[in-house]
Amino acid sequence: TVKNCEKYLTAMDIKLDDDEKNLSLALGGMKYGLSLKELADKYSVFANGGSYAPSHFIKEIITKDGKSIYRAETIKNNVFSAGTCSLINDILLVTTKSGTAKKLKNLSFDVASKTGTCGNAEGNTDAYTVSYTSEHCVAVWLGDKNNERSEITGGNDCCKIMKKLLENMYSSHRPMAIDTLSGTSTITIDREEYEKNDKIIIADPVCPKLNTLTVKVLKGAESYPQSSKFSSPIIPIPTITVANEVVSIELCHAKYYSFIINRANNSKTVTIYDGKWQNKITDSPEKGVYTYTVIPYYDDGTNKFYGKQITLPTVNLTDEKITPLPDIVNKDWFNQ
Repeated sequence: TVKNCEKYLTAMDIKLDDDEKNLSLALGGMKYGLSLKELADKYSVFANGGSYAPSHFIKEIITKDGKSIYRAETIKNNVFSAGTCSLINDILLVTTKSGTAKKLKNLSFDVASKTGTCGNAEGNTDAYTVSYTSEHCVAVWLGDKNNERSEITGGNDCCKIMKKLLENMYSSHRPMAIDTLSGTSTITIDREEYEKNDKIIIADPVCPKLNTLTVKVLKGAESYPQSSKFSSPIIPIPTITVANEVVSIELCHAKYYSFIINRANNSKTVTIYDGKWQNKITDSPEKGVYTYTVIPYYDDGTNKFYGKQITLPTVNLTDEKITPLPDIVNKDWFNQ
């Protein structure tokens, strides 16, 4: 919510005017924005495990006699949890590896990055890249005070400069890896539910591995509904029709399921189909009254997991024949 957003911004010394308190904050929409130093300060919170401490251009002043007459006061404020920082770090590391900051991907150490470009159809006016390691946070801006249009972008021009800066900063050592684990857990979810229905559901224990996805979540937030669609298959009720003495049973698409279809007449039951999903199963029994049942099941190659049996409406195939039309109907009255 906007109120929560304001709470976090306030904790990092960002004050909002009343007309800035709206949903455009999600895209960084602010009236005055931040200076480049302020921008670097805010991103450094993720490298610091959620602790915000503004940087200083002057750390300390020492006289020629060795007396310290000024030392910058560092006040830390805990803004985000370690878990939140780990998740953000993970996301921004991917930005460097394969996203808009991929010009930095060949660096031999962890770099988390966020790029940004401001402009319109006539060209760009501002380009940014903010990158951080476990030791430093660096911000690069390209633009000018007159807002002249150009082809600059954060992912291209700013990243080229950033790469040179980081290579120089770490020419003699490598920073430690950026933390992406603290305060997090992993859960295995149903890939299909996530990709098709935007739902986070814990995967069925017997779910095929290809249909699972391992994701990272905040520790303590692992509780989600669990799927049972493989250990206890459920399908929509199939449709049954009769035409020209042929019974047709239509099954809704079920990628991983197989089906047993039985036909019962009096006390006799016959399995007419046992196999993978097909759109339509047909049967041509003798005349009589029949009840068909459908049982979905999942076969993992070792075990079969059966769903509930579905009983379809009874069908009646009788010996009745169509009575011929009387001769009077076929008589040609106009030519007589």
